[in-house]
Amino acid sequence: DVEHGATGTHRPHGTSPLQLKDEAVFDVCFHAQLATPQQLGAATQWVEVPQERIGVGALDPITGAELGEDGERVLRLPCHSEAAPCTFNESTLVQALRCSPHCPLCAQSYIALRGAQPTGVMSVNRQRLTDCEGHEGCGCLTIL
Repeated sequence: DVEHGATGTHRPHGTSPLQLKDEAVFDVCFHAQLATPQQLGAATQWVEVPQERIGVGALDPITGAELGEDGERVLRLPCHSEAAPCTFNESTLVQALRCSPHCPLCAQSYIALRGAQPTGVMSVNRQRLTDCEGHEGCGCLTIL
């Protein structure tokens, strides 16, 4: 959703795309925005595992690094179970959740997370004389 989900310019000379009467071309600029660890924690409701509750030699299931190595926070997702120990070093979990709104081990969906937002420019061409089927008289938008 360009109007609500992107930042940057999205209207030529302050006009809404719906206000354009003739053929027009305008660019929509997207700026990547990474979720902060605080936003990811709020969306997933992860909990921090105290160092004394981490088993000796316990490993991050994704990287194989020792949990809590060098004092790194250890985080447990609500989908954690004995069958799928969804407990990770913070750096592993943050990187995984920024790529996909799912637990990196069991694939539990955390739908409140937004997917990655790309950086780039999208060109939109409004053609007044070309209609989309079922929407005669409205023109059409070509997104490049």
